[in-house]
Amino acid sequence: YPLTLDHARQVKLLENAIQQATATRTGEMYSLVYNSCTNAVVSFINGVLNKDEKIKEGWMPELVYRLRATLPDAATALLTKRGLLAKPLPYVDENNYTRLFQN
Repeated sequence: YPLTLDHARQVKLLENAIQQATATRTGEMYSLVYNSCTNAVVSFINGVLNKDEKIKEGWMPELVYRLRATLPDAATALLTKRGLLAKPLPYVDENNYTRLFQN
């Protein structure tokens, strides 16, 4: 899914991602609820949104926010509902990859 962020936010998102990718992660552990690739996406996007645009954690963050930010389909629906994701890119396979990327 392409993001609908403006150019300045895209640049900031890239800077944040590079900074996080190069950070020392000694002792960090994967957690389906607290530290997964899906909720990392939500956190990254929140990092470039204004306070009033951020995906809020709600009054029961461990049950409400974390479920929506942890389950891939739920996170996709949440980000789409907020207008942060555009329509998905077309599926690419061995039968259409050259046609899709020709000018």
